[in-house]
Amino acid sequence: MLWCLVTFFMGKSIQRTYYGIGLLLLSICVPYTLELSGILFPMSLIFLLLYSFLGLVLFPLKLKKYLLILLFAYLYVIYFLWRFTSPIFDDSWFVTLAIVFSTVVFMFVEKQFQSKILMWCTSLAIGHTLYTFICWSYYLQYNINFQHFYNIFVGVIVLFTIQHFWKTFMHKVDVLLQVIESKKVS
Repeated sequence: MLWCLVTFFMGKSIQRTYYGIGLLLLSICVPYTLELSGILFPMSLIFLLLYSFLGLVLFPLKLKKYLLILLFAYLYVIYFLWRFTSPIFDDSWFVTLAIVFSTVVFMFVEKQFQSKILMWCTSLAIGHTLYTFICWSYYLQYNINFQHFYNIFVGVIVLFTIQHFWKTFMHKVDVLLQVIESKKVS
């Protein structure tokens, strides 16, 4: 669904091509895992790390945004460690709360759609990699839930995309109303 939104509804640009190819390759990598020094990593997480760092090279950000990426990665790790040490919510509430909270925070932190997506992908990839290392170092491998990672990742991206398309649609409606209003005056 996300690939369809990007491919068919985004304006033609290099970002659309970059996002479309990235989403296709990410979906291809989901079922595969790679073992590095006894630690299992999903190929999609490795791809997302490489993809995010390539995005940071192609579309550089300000220093403040890099610091925000590290802060969000740290918050991601804390959130998952909190979930596993003090389970107040069941899994559906845990994922829903993460999606809603992340979307709201990013709405206030970043206004540009491309920067928002790039910051989200990078911070989530770094955060989940750190969480994986922490769990493996304490022999807590059964607590690494990649399904939650994918649900949170895709859920927030879908909400970002819907918000972006809604703003674009409202802007087009506003322009159309201005044209109609100017024709009435003439």
